[in-house]
Amino acid sequence: MYGLIPAVIWGISFIATKQAVSEVPPSTLGFIRFAIAYAVLEIVMLFNKEKSNSKISSKDRFVLFLMGFFGVTLYFVGENFGLQYTSSSNGSLIVSTIPIFTLIAERIIYRKKPSIMIILGVVMSFVGIYFLIFGFSFIKEVNVKGDLVMFVPVFAWVIFTYISKKKQTNLSTLLVTKEMTFYGAVSFLPFMLFEMKSGVCMFRLSSVTWISILYLAVICSSFAYVLWNKALKEYDEKLVNSFIYTIPVFTIIAELIISRALPKLSMVMSSILIITGLFITHRHSK
Repeated sequence: MYGLIPAVIWGISFIATKQAVSEVPPSTLGFIRFAIAYAVLEIVMLFNKEKSNSKISSKDRFVLFLMGFFGVTLYFVGENFGLQYTSSSNGSLIVSTIPIFTLIAERIIYRKKPSIMIILGVVMSFVGIYFLIFGFSFIKEVNVKGDLVMFVPVFAWVIFTYISKKKQTNLSTLLVTKEMTFYGAVSFLPFMLFEMKSGVCMFRLSSVTWISILYLAVICSSFAYVLWNKALKEYDEKLVNSFIYTIPVFTIIAELIISRALPKLSMVMSSILIITGLFITHRHSK
């Protein structure tokens, strides 16, 4: 249950982001979201019984900055910008391929030969991505800018994954999360300079957008993360991580409920191929 709830929350987050970026520029939204999330995490740290007293070395602080830049700033600049031009379902499905690209990076870096089943899973996912972006036509004039930009968070998270392995293990998860959230929020500021012309008045935002921002900051970036770590602590890691692959399913269901329209055949086929491919690679990778 602890793993399922975050999956549902993160699935809906794509719809909340889609709503928020309709009124708030991508980098500005990222800064607001993670500034609020950082404040929430500071409060949680004050009441946390397992609060870490570990001192953060200058080397670790640099690693935490890189984690914040790639895992928070670059990831959400790409996701927020991409969702201005593509649907929540498309965005969620593309981002769900992170494990595939992480696996490919591992095989390249460590020169590991993939099994037949892993190759099958990767091919199925890539065929699904093609159907998602281009449909069933081999030559089709479509605006794929949003879909292509959604690969920025994919590659940012792959880099983040390897950087995160460089941090000291004596730092608590909560402390690491708080610090990388801080550096991630601060790193949005240079990107916000490019959005100053468009500007945004926080007092003129609609109530729906404010609810979306608070949902993203408090529920997605704080509450869901706590539940996820609790799940990892109490249950098998492989079982818990399998819930990640259900995130696009919840995005699609929520989007269908809101739009009250049946999905296109290409969406159904791409969803089946991508998610099945992810399960196959997850099951056969070590």
